[in-house]
Amino acid sequence: KSLEIPVGESIKNTVFIKTNDIPHTLISGTTGSGKSVAVRSILTYLITMYSEQELELFLIDLKQVELNVFSRVKHCKCFIRNPYEASKKIEELMEECNRRYDKFFECDVNNIYEYNKKNPKNKMKIQAIFIEEFVMMQLAGKQAMNTLKIFASLSRASGQFLFLSCQRPDNTVIDNVLKACLGNRLIFRTEDSKNSIICLDREGAEKLKGEGHSILKQ
Repeated sequence: KSLEIPVGESIKNTVFIKTNDIPHTLISGTTGSGKSVAVRSILTYLITMYSEQELELFLIDLKQVELNVFSRVKHCKCFIRNPYEASKKIEELMEECNRRYDKFFECDVNNIYEYNKKNPKNKMKIQAIFIEEFVMMQLAGKQAMNTLKIFASLSRASGQFLFLSCQRPDNTVIDNVLKACLGNRLIFRTEDSKNSIICLDREGAEKLKGEGHSILKQ
């Protein structure tokens, strides 16, 4: 019925990202803060808990060294290290999003979960799209970032979930449009208070201990 991912322990309980409530996620933190370990942990959880008949992974590793170990799992549909190829893939995923919405309209449903319930023999797969160091998309031009923002805005109900990660957030990249789409913000220790404000709209992440400590804003 949903994609639910445990991301940490709070004082009270285990904390989850639930993509049926809030679909897209920003993960950020400076070197040594635990960001990369968190991304790999989320990926490990997904391929352990969901079969390749349920879930497809699209891995875009613009840092080039973080996600390659996952490129050989059965869930992985593509592994990209080039921002220009990444831009083309986002355009293809945008086309898939529109195709899925056409199907929803035909079946008189509002989201992938309702569609799959009505079509148990022809279910759509959930697509998890990971873009490591997504700020590098800028190298492919302004249109690449615009396409990413449009896709993030429209794919809320299509079962295509973004996990965008970066070390140093930039307010020219994480603008108000993109920030509004990234409702899950899993932020590890930032380099300074400015980076904390960009990610969380407030200071505080720069004071975290590191070693996996984070703030989750939903």
